[in-house]
Amino acid sequence: MSAQPDPTPAYSYLGPAGTFTWQALGQVPEAAGAEWRSVSNVGEALDDVVSGRSVGAMIAVENSVEGGVSATQDALATIPGLRIVGEYLVAVNFVLVVRPGVALDDVRVVAAHPVAYAQCRGWLERTLPTHGHIPAASNVAAATSLLEPGSPAQAAVAPPGITEHHDLVVLGDLIGDNANA
Repeated sequence: MSAQPDPTPAYSYLGPAGTFTWQALGQVPEAAGAEWRSVSNVGEALDDVVSGRSVGAMIAVENSVEGGVSATQDALATIPGLRIVGEYLVAVNFVLVVRPGVALDDVRVVAAHPVAYAQCRGWLERTLPTHGHIPAASNVAAATSLLEPGSPAQAAVAPPGITEHHDLVVLGDLIGDNANA
């Protein structure tokens, strides 16, 4: 009788690839070589842990500019059996990205996660004083929305390194109002 190999452990993170929680998960030695499960929200990530689909979840507990992440804190307080096993810090910086060929003068609407938008608002108001904002589920989702046909946004607030994953161009670097927030 042959023994069944142990399944590869999985870790959930707020996706898609390239988000700040994805970057933080990259700091976890145990996650190297494991399956990384991209999820849409904190509840889904924690449900993965409770149900056994994942051995851990990388979620944001606190934001140095906006304070505690209420969805995470509420879930940790109300879901039995969860515990925090580590803390990982990620320097949170932002870039403004566009599709190739789009100039800063062409930007009328910026897609961004609401927290990132708040953290970049000063730069955006100085640089693009008449811009509009479209909220996105994540900074990576904001950036990838630019690649969709008919996207109403011409630019997006995104994490540095997004151009390694998608065909986008950086027009503004370090646009956050607080460096390494």
